[in-house]
Amino acid sequence: MNLKEEIYRYALSHKKIDTHCHHMGHVFFEEIGLKDIFGSSYIAWCHKPFQTEPQRRDLFENICDRSYFLWLERALQKIYGIAEPLNADTWDKFDRAVREADRKDRNFSRLRTLCGYEHIVQDCYWNYGDNLGDGQLFTPAFRINIFLNGFDREFVDQDRCCITKYFPEPVRDIEEYVARLRAIVQEKHKAGCVALKCAIAYERGLDFYAADAKDAEIALRTDKASLTKKNREDFQSYIFYRLCDIAAEEDMPFQIHTGLGQVEKTRALCLTKAVKAHPATKFVLFHLSFPYIDDVISLAHNFDNVYPDICWVPLLSFHKAKDTFNSLLDTVNADKLCWGCDTWTVEESYGAVLAMAYTLSEALSQRIGEGFMTLERAKRVCDKILYENAKRIYRL
Repeated sequence: MNLKEEIYRYALSHKKIDTHCHHMGHVFFEEIGLKDIFGSSYIAWCHKPFQTEPQRRDLFENICDRSYFLWLERALQKIYGIAEPLNADTWDKFDRAVREADRKDRNFSRLRTLCGYEHIVQDCYWNYGDNLGDGQLFTPAFRINIFLNGFDREFVDQDRCCITKYFPEPVRDIEEYVARLRAIVQEKHKAGCVALKCAIAYERGLDFYAADAKDAEIALRTDKASLTKKNREDFQSYIFYRLCDIAAEEDMPFQIHTGLGQVEKTRALCLTKAVKAHPATKFVLFHLSFPYIDDVISLAHNFDNVYPDICWVPLLSFHKAKDTFNSLLDTVNADKLCWGCDTWTVEESYGAVLAMAYTLSEALSQRIGEGFMTLERAKRVCDKILYENAKRIYRL
């Protein structure tokens, strides 16, 4: 067995803490088939329909080289023992295998046995802080997006969340708003949430600033039709900064989606002011700000309270992930790095595991070959990234 294969097998069989997941269980599907997996996976981001056989032929012709597809295909082949490629001709064969397995697994057992997860930090964006009824496996993050739009009681986000679920009565002023928000986070923390999660990069930029309380309060006191862009930004920046304070008070890591999203102003360097202003807050920067990866490397190098999480990147581009991982090790302490699957189904989650094991084996075997690392050290790095760091950072 060569070095690459040994590291790959070590990583694949290692117990893991998955730091970021949106596992759906059967919340949205009575029975899961291949269409459901594709529809809730990153394949759906490839801008190609796949409902009919002609559409699927066009889909496979166009996405067969994409990293999203390659790892999902490999996962499906390995899970279901199908050697043939996944394409329009084999669609029904894979679909039958998926449906049969889903009927037998209604309690997340394959996330434990197949993927090797001991804990999953779950982000239920459709029901903030939910653990899907399995508190032993799922240790939830509490998403905070809706609170950044709390000046508008009628606002409903793309995931159908509304501020009135948490603030059924209007607040009088910004001080009361923050006090209620703090109490909500404290309650969720006691109930088992281990982190805060911000995915606002799909709605606006990450260029938050130290807004004044009086300026932020204008948004609460003004009819929404009369609100200016500055009124909204003052409120959102002020509340984001207060959430940073609350995360530090509760010792909860603050997970933040960086990079791809709305793209404009979502690169990680936009968070520099917030990071500097909150040295006691643990900022976990998801997705390494892809494609602006050097942003996260720079911030993690300069600030002790910044933690890079490589979640999603191996699925997005496994070749980029390999090169990035070496750059991270060159620059950032190994005890800062974590990884999560960032997926919705067992099959895609296993694909993410395969992609991460590949990334580790490629990057670490290269370092060994160049004389910068021993095999023993490579395995210690795997231990840290796949399990130990997350256990410490999230206090699991």
